[in-house]
Amino acid sequence: MPASDHVQKARTFLQDAQLCANHERYDSSSSRVYDAMFRAAIALMEQYGYLRPSWNHGRLKGALVRK
Repeated sequence: MPASDHVQKARTFLQDAQLCANHERYDSSSSRVYDAMFRAAIALMEQYGYLRPSWNHGRLKGALVRK
């Protein structure tokens, strides 16, 4: 998936987080914010050429720490 698709997903998750927060659904809001951060971080790594067939939270954290 191109980095731009990850960015778009991150934006969508942030919009969802705002909707949840507006309805005082804070657990759901924080979950959406976390997913937005995850997608934005993948986009960042892939923008700089660090491509993987799939990312998980552990791999992403390790790659961010190393780079």
